[in-house]
Amino acid sequence: MTRALTRLTRLAAGLATLALIWGCNAPFIPVPPPAQVGFASAPVSDGMGGQKTVWTASGNAGSPAALAQVFVINQATSNGVVTRADPTGAYKSPAFDGTQGDHIDIYFEDNEGARSATACLILQDGAQAPQCGTQ
Repeated sequence: MTRALTRLTRLAAGLATLALIWGCNAPFIPVPPPAQVGFASAPVSDGMGGQKTVWTASGNAGSPAALAQVFVINQATSNGVVTRADPTGAYKSPAFDGTQGDHIDIYFEDNEGARSATACLILQDGAQAPQCGTQ
C-alpha cells in the first residue's frame, strides 16, 4: 500500500510541476502594428531667421496600445520621438523633423514589454498615411 501511495504522490507532484511550467509559458500572441496613423505638418522658426517644417503623428492603436509607449522613427534621419498612448490607445507625438515623402517607422511597446510589429508609413499631411510601397 505504501508503494502505491508513493507512486501516486510522485505522479501528482509531476503533474503539478508540468501544470506550473505550462501555466507560466503564456502563448505568443503577436501585437498588431498601429493601423490608424496620420501626420500633420507645421512651419516653425529654425532659430536663424528662417522657417522649417516639423511633423506630428497621431492615431489610435486601440486597446492593445493602451498606455503603451509609441515610437516614431524617421528612416531618412534616423531620429525619432517617443510618446505614451492614453487609456484608449490614442496618441499624439511630439514634433519631429522630416520631409514629405520620408519613410516613418511606427511601433509601440506595451507595459509588459510586448512590442508590436512595425508599420512603415509615408510622411505626408492627412488623417491616414499610406504604407510604404503602396504609393
